[in-house]
Amino acid sequence: MKYIWKYVKKITVVFYALFYAGTGLFAFPGFTPYIPDRSGEYVYYRDYTFARESYTGFLVYDEKTFAARYYAPADRVKKLPEKSVEIYFTLDPSLDHIELTGERIATAITPEDTEIVNYLHDMVYEFTSRRAKAGTVDPSTTELFGNKAYMDSGRAVLQNFPQFSGKVELLFDYLIPLFNLKKITADDNSVVFQIVTTGVLRSSDDTSFSTFDGLPQTFTDQHREWKQDKNSKKAVYMTSDNQTITIDSSWKQSMDNLWLLGDTAILSAASVKESQGDRLLRMMLQSTENSYISWGNLSIRKEENKYLVDSIFFQPESKNVTRNFKVVTERKNGVYCILLLTVFNTIYQTNHQYFDTILKNYKAGE
Repeated sequence: MKYIWKYVKKITVVFYALFYAGTGLFAFPGFTPYIPDRSGEYVYYRDYTFARESYTGFLVYDEKTFAARYYAPADRVKKLPEKSVEIYFTLDPSLDHIELTGERIATAITPEDTEIVNYLHDMVYEFTSRRAKAGTVDPSTTELFGNKAYMDSGRAVLQNFPQFSGKVELLFDYLIPLFNLKKITADDNSVVFQIVTTGVLRSSDDTSFSTFDGLPQTFTDQHREWKQDKNSKKAVYMTSDNQTITIDSSWKQSMDNLWLLGDTAILSAASVKESQGDRLLRMMLQSTENSYISWGNLSIRKEENKYLVDSIFFQPESKNVTRNFKVVTERKNGVYCILLLTVFNTIYQTNHQYFDTILKNYKAGE
């Protein structure tokens, strides 16, 4: 039960953050995002412009302060050591363009790292400028839930970008913080820069941005076994906010809105009042403390008044891989119901019909 209860604490933090989401809203100079950034939000990209596996990330603290970080894991084949370069910047928020007023390099660097430092500088200016040139990125200009897979959807803008070998397509998505950038595709259709995760720091002790060390290309969870109890009886629960959960007696109710399936899965429900449903969805797509959502495995569908989210979370310390499902339903008067189902990935793969049925039978009520 140790891992599941640890995850319960993370769920509590996530739902608290949803209620708290009204303060500390920011944006880079030069453009007004559809969803303003919150203090502590960050985004990481796989950066294919380097000859080794590399990641570039950005973090906003407040209207004057943000960070940029380059990270590359050790490469035994090429005999390259692990590399991390993190810079804190300050800027003048009163201007209509980005102008840096100070910086502090937070990691030890060598003379060979000068090129990386310069690269981070360039990307801060470039991404801010190119996002401004893209204009409005919101539901009226950006198709996210059409016929394309979610990771291929967004607002495509063609620009000349010398740092990425000339003519490229920049794909923008208003659910992504800071620059709204999802990926960059070169003229030969190769992806040269692509989002891997987003998140928000939950406290001053949260080191998730500075300790991020990449995501596996494929997720291999340790083998776990679970079989449905054929003698279990159907159990229907109605939460205090009128959400209907249909499961069976194998699940144990811990609170009015939380159920545990041993150390296998957790199911929870909540409702929040939110003026902007898209902002709520963006929060649902963020990493928790030292547990990273993989955008490369992300699927989002929209059906009438609800979003259906299917994602994978990876915990670097334990190497656990969990499948995470969310159903976000809009009710009347700006109230949104949220169902969250988390199950170990290997158990879901061998019992997907069982868990899919729980999601299918869930009702948010009126």
